[in-house]
Amino acid sequence: MTFTNTERIFQLTETIRLVFDSFDADKSGCLECEELRHALASMGRPVTDDEFVMFLEEYDTDKNNKISPEEFEAMIRAALNLRVLQAPPSPPPAAPPPVKFQRSVSSPSSTDTFERQTEP
Repeated sequence: MTFTNTERIFQLTETIRLVFDSFDADKSGCLECEELRHALASMGRPVTDDEFVMFLEEYDTDKNNKISPEEFEAMIRAALNLRVLQAPPSPPPAAPPPVKFQRSVSSPSSTDTFERQTEP
């Protein structure tokens, strides 16, 4: 079974909503501060007080100190995108072999000349 991009987006939105609902302990429709802290810790991201304030400042767009399902979805989607961006970088290209030079002793002039040394 294959999914279109629209179906995948809808499926992800539904999944995020199910996760949101599982953390909305009082079924208020929003995650209050303690519910959000619990959600973050349960998802492997416990936060300090300062980090928590930063989360609220960034994702609580209506500034009511609660996270709505839409704000939660934006937070989760941002986290998923960060994981992709934080994938290990590909190794740098191999450096070309060093070029070796040898002083030419057969030079009749007083200045030094150098010749490229070839590998055997």
